[in-house]
Amino acid sequence: MNQRTFVALALLTVASSVGVVLAVTRPAAAPPPAQRVTAVTREPDDPAAARDEENHFAPGSPAAMAERFLRARLRYHYDDAAALATGHERARCDRNVTLFREMSPEQREDVRQAQLIAEAATFDLERAVTDGLQPSPAGLARKRVRGVVHARGPAGGHTIESRRDQTLVMELVEGAWRVAEWTPGASDAGITVR
Repeated sequence: MNQRTFVALALLTVASSVGVVLAVTRPAAAPPPAQRVTAVTREPDDPAAARDEENHFAPGSPAAMAERFLRARLRYHYDDAAALATGHERARCDRNVTLFREMSPEQREDVRQAQLIAEAATFDLERAVTDGLQPSPAGLARKRVRGVVHARGPAGGHTIESRRDQTLVMELVEGAWRVAEWTPGASDAGITVR
């Protein structure tokens, strides 16, 4: 064999090796996101969804996670709320997701209308106080978040507001705070129409 043949063979070997490495290490396409069962199917004439203010609390803190859970739960997004919950609260949200799956089209439309109203409203956790609690029986760190959820939204050309006490017990699960217990209290000022 002459030198040209060796060079050609070497180049072919390098090229095929690079091709194999590129084929093996090429990132796979991300699977499409799973359709959320409780997602709202929007129509063109539906009211716009509210924009949430996300910087009330330090990201990932017990109060921030409590506020995210409350927003998902109060907007009937039980699958999103389930991802932010553990234990009893997770089971409650999972049951509601199952109920969504089993709804007739007529029932689903009734719930969709309620969801549109809830999505047009803002839900902010105010006056939040976080206390330490004893670890759970499983040894998980726990905190209690007490505050007031302030709901505001449009209705019939007016703005409706209400405030309601909230108590949430948070557990640190795999490095993230999750809602283990949620107890809504009585409304402190009733509903205000402006």
